[in-house]
Amino acid sequence: MAKKKASKKSVRKPAKKARPTRKQAPRTAKKTAAKAQGMPFPFNAITHTQIPAPNLAKAQAFYGKTFGWKFQAVPGMAEYVLFKDGLSGGGLNAFPGAVESGTQPYITVKDITSTMANVVAAGGSVVQEKCEIPGGQGFVAQFSDPNGIKIGLWSAS
Repeated sequence: MAKKKASKKSVRKPAKKARPTRKQAPRTAKKTAAKAQGMPFPFNAITHTQIPAPNLAKAQAFYGKTFGWKFQAVPGMAEYVLFKDGLSGGGLNAFPGAVESGTQPYITVKDITSTMANVVAAGGSVVQEKCEIPGGQGFVAQFSDPNGIKIGLWSAS
């Protein structure tokens, strides 16, 4: 009788479940202070960008299709929609003069009034005093830096 060769069966161990490799960044003092006040972003950081959009429908179609942005209407502001880009976001602005004013960043601050005092002390100038955004969306103001560049400020109160 012929001998049978012993078959070698490879024994596979069950695959280990992959562990998440993303390390969470340590919280900064600015971010911790902002979170304590219910703010999703750190203070003194650019957190919102306003893009001129004379035709909101065309702009929404373009940015939605190109980048997958989602849009949200702002109560009481037919000429403005908010967008989320996955990280922070901003707004599409169809107000008169939006194109002339250009794309504008907004910086989240704890206190607009004291920040504006710092702006003036450092050589900037006030473009728009603090005012409330309709629909309980917080407050904004605008300043020009010493080079004449217009920047916005936003705060919750």
